[in-house]
Amino acid sequence: MKKRFMGIAAFTLSVALLFSGCSSDKKKDDGDSSDLNEEIVEAVDGYFKQLTNMSLSKITKYAEESSFADLDLKSDEFDVLNAYIEKVEYEVTAAEGKEKKGTGTATVEITYVDLEKILDSVDDSSDVDELVDAINNKKAKTKSEEIELDMSYDDKWIIADDAPVYDLLMDSFGDVSKALKNGSNVEPDATVTTDDTVGTTTEMTTSDEPTTTTVNDTEPVETHETQPAPAIVDRHILPADEIKSYLTEKGMYVEEENNNGMTAYEFTNDADDLSFIYAEFDDSSMCQMYFDQFCENVIALDGIMEDEWQGNTHHFIVKNIASMGNITLDLYLYRDENTLLFGGISSAQGQDAPIEYLEIVEHLGLYDIPVV
Repeated sequence: MKKRFMGIAAFTLSVALLFSGCSSDKKKDDGDSSDLNEEIVEAVDGYFKQLTNMSLSKITKYAEESSFADLDLKSDEFDVLNAYIEKVEYEVTAAEGKEKKGTGTATVEITYVDLEKILDSVDDSSDVDELVDAINNKKAKTKSEEIELDMSYDDKWIIADDAPVYDLLMDSFGDVSKALKNGSNVEPDATVTTDDTVGTTTEMTTSDEPTTTTVNDTEPVETHETQPAPAIVDRHILPADEIKSYLTEKGMYVEEENNNGMTAYEFTNDADDLSFIYAEFDDSSMCQMYFDQFCENVIALDGIMEDEWQGNTHHFIVKNIASMGNITLDLYLYRDENTLLFGGISSAQGQDAPIEYLEIVEHLGLYDIPVV
């Protein structure tokens, strides 16, 4: 039973991190082109991860002159666009480049919701909730188109111009934007500025006091799809050498793994029910990619999952995992710009994680265990 935990621990992070062929199978060919330049693929992956998370402020890490960076929408438009962009899927079908020349290209097939069909299917195209529900409907019709992106290289590959992505997606979104602007669902006490009269504000209110439209800026509930930005995280783990020293003092065994652009250490205990993996990446986009893979693998477990953020540690508890004899996994994943630290505890059905294990988790800086 316990041995199966380490199988899943190795699977959930090692598939996504240590023993994946993604790191070791790169074809560099002295920096020249290959059939599928994986560094270009990673840059495009990083770009679309930020785009589909609507992390527009971070998208410039992968496309410095991004057309999305200065996107300014009304709150209703943004709500619909957020649902629309989250559904975008992509596949890099070709990627080649020459580092010495600093140029390359990536061909990407983009699949997105057919907004024209969406507008035809709803009763009131200006109703935000109805539009969002229609977009999120699993039966929503989609389109697929192939675009080519110009890439540039200066220490790392980035997208030189993401206008083809912007033009494709935002041109389709234009009809929705018009429908919302032409809608009649204006709140009676809202302050509305018309497009026809510059600098003129018309107040529509039932009280003597003027009212204004307020934008809901409440922070969204954090999930693996809305991670806090590494630049603003508020948690810090121990340095790598202190982690290694502390865990070996606790009697844990350590194995080192080195792949292209990554150094990692895996720590396990005798009981095989406690595991930590620490990894450093040269490329932050690789760190993000493996983090996302890990989260997807955890979500695929056949158990009852709870998840929450604390600082920049994503804490998963997956209970009653049927394929593993109904055990519970208590999982912690810290992420900053170039570092991942994973912690995993296995407990038998109905049992809590041992307090001494939780104290180790807390000492490393992964998580502040609440006092009950």
